[in-house]
Amino acid sequence: MPGRALVVVLGDLDRSPRMQRQAASLARAGWVVEMIGFGEWEQEGVAVRRIASFDRLRGRRLLTFVSMAAMRQAALVVALGWALLRTPRPSVILAAIPPALPTLPLLLIAARRWRARLILDWHNLTGAMLSLRPGGRLLAGVARRLETRLARHASAHLAVSQEMAGYLSANGLAPVTILPDRAPAAFRPAETLRPDAPTVIAPTGWSADEAVEMLPEVATLLDRRLAGRDAGVQISLLITGKGERRAAIEAQLSGLRLQRVAVHTAWLPNDQYRQRLRASVLGLSFHRSASGLDLPMKIAEMLGSGVPVCAFDFGAVLREQMRPGEEGCLFSTPAELAALLDDLLGTWPETPAIDRMAAALRNRPFVAWEEQWDDTAAPLFG
Repeated sequence: MPGRALVVVLGDLDRSPRMQRQAASLARAGWVVEMIGFGEWEQEGVAVRRIASFDRLRGRRLLTFVSMAAMRQAALVVALGWALLRTPRPSVILAAIPPALPTLPLLLIAARRWRARLILDWHNLTGAMLSLRPGGRLLAGVARRLETRLARHASAHLAVSQEMAGYLSANGLAPVTILPDRAPAAFRPAETLRPDAPTVIAPTGWSADEAVEMLPEVATLLDRRLAGRDAGVQISLLITGKGERRAAIEAQLSGLRLQRVAVHTAWLPNDQYRQRLRASVLGLSFHRSASGLDLPMKIAEMLGSGVPVCAFDFGAVLREQMRPGEEGCLFSTPAELAALLDDLLGTWPETPAIDRMAAALRNRPFVAWEEQWDDTAAPLFG
């Protein structure tokens, strides 16, 4: 019978869907699961131990960034260390990477003390994410080297993409198991009535590794294009999620004078998010990838729900997740996206290209997260 498993996420739990699903899968497999992270989240069979995020300890300029980062790291060491001291001994620890610091040093010590296996789930690279922050580039190289050296002492590794697995293997990390993101069974495509007006959904975390700053220009350019048509098409753009850049971009969007594009922002519970996803005719992904090795969970959820996707083209790794031209389209600039949306939706209710892509998604075998986890990750945990 499985024993105790500890899942560690040094991030917001309600914005960590992959690790939520990891914890839920372990519980479903019979493990006694405890989860450490920021914020609130509830799941049957998972005990959550919340720690403070110390998000206020962040600086925007170089000097303040370095000093505040040091203070935040010290605070997180104390908070995570205290949580580990109060945690019953697990037989396996699963940790989300990034961040590698201060997670990895503390978990390596804890794993040795408990004689537990440490498995790392690689979503991205710490150095790459750090380089997105003002002043972070000076520390990115050091973080990258420390991350790789420390990670070599872990028992096993999960990689979100083939490209990520290749990077880990090339840096001496082994064994590596590829576990791509998949939509859970609850996201399975469902037949829905065609709405009177098209809704385009853009799930986002409003983070630095997403090109959400494009949104005001995209909405403006699309509105102008639609206004030039005789059909009078109205498009609803729903942007879901929450994050640090939301307020600033919402302020820009609210100042636009749009006639044919209605922009809405919302943070939706999981059940409402799935409903709105299925009611949408098209999805948008602004993920641009700091490392070029990760893949966005939101694309997996949209495709799994049968919704074609227009995705920001951040590199070859994206082709592991979607087939451009068959299941969606790619864009690189606001003008390209506005033109795509006009071509796809400007003739509403006639949308032959979207209908063709949606049919391809419905005909594609649906492999749920649960099924993939049972086949791929479960043997790794034993």
